[in-house]
Amino acid sequence: MNDPLISILLPVKNGSETILKSIQSMLDQTVENFELIIIFNGTNDGSDILVRNSVKDDRIKFIHLDFANLVIALNAGLNIAQGKFIARMDVDDYSLPTRFERQLEYFKMQEELGVVATQVSFTSSIKRSEGIECYTEWQNNLISHEDIYLSRFIEAPIIHPTVMIRKEFLTLHGGWKDGNFPEDYELWLRLLSKGIKFKKVPEKLLVWHDHDLRLTRTDKRYSESAFYKIKSSYLASWLKINLKGRPLYILGAGKKSRNRLIHLEKDNISFEGFIDVDSKKCNQKLNGLPVFHYKEIDNLNSPFFLSYVGGRGQRDLVTNYLEKKGFMDGMDFLIVS
Repeated sequence: MNDPLISILLPVKNGSETILKSIQSMLDQTVENFELIIIFNGTNDGSDILVRNSVKDDRIKFIHLDFANLVIALNAGLNIAQGKFIARMDVDDYSLPTRFERQLEYFKMQEELGVVATQVSFTSSIKRSEGIECYTEWQNNLISHEDIYLSRFIEAPIIHPTVMIRKEFLTLHGGWKDGNFPEDYELWLRLLSKGIKFKKVPEKLLVWHDHDLRLTRTDKRYSESAFYKIKSSYLASWLKINLKGRPLYILGAGKKSRNRLIHLEKDNISFEGFIDVDSKKCNQKLNGLPVFHYKEIDNLNSPFFLSYVGGRGQRDLVTNYLEKKGFMDGMDFLIVS
């Protein structure tokens, strides 16, 4: 097809059990002007033969790599993509027919948008998916650019296979980066730091499937420590630009907060102290810093807070308390994790 509007990148390691359903969900889209670039990446389960024998469509292109990680596979697809928009898809998932139609509507309505994601429905073939299921629910509630932007240092605010991205922005800012970090989260943090506008269609237009072999469960680049290191790096960069001399305090003097502080200090971020609700921790020092009671924040001079208080309900309580005190999310404090 000449001049496709959308280029879909579908990397495949091994996916013989699900690949045909995933591909069919692309071919069933109400928007037909696309190319589907399937990147076979060290496949050894016959997925490539299965697809070639089962699917005939001129919109499909193939790339064969002997072995490469996901980032190399995605950038290989990006390098030959002809579309104005880049859409992601995973072999384990499938999209509803109106997914691309709805995403394109958002791009047309708001020309400043660079990334449009969707909500997801969650399925799992394993029992221990409670954490990912809670994460799915959390990110489904982040719809506006402001919500996505303010939540970026908690978790990845969108799910990779739901996105559609303007190719010009993706290529301008370097595509996917390779390293000891989750490639999707790093991309969101990078694009957000460059001022790219995000949006999420408030509809569940992709079925996201959790299973034992998903990379988020098997690759150390998706470990909790890897997520924290990359978010800490971008958080430190943001603080250096935006603090402008304001004293920085950590809300919560627990073990997790103290551990997070150490990582930021390695990036030359300095702190004035901790704020905590436990009066027993106050009037002492932790990690060499004083601990203040939360009722003392009115006495602080132009403070900026990082809140590491865990749990969505507790995070909401912290946000509500600070806002009642006249502090603004993103201007006077950040909720982080």
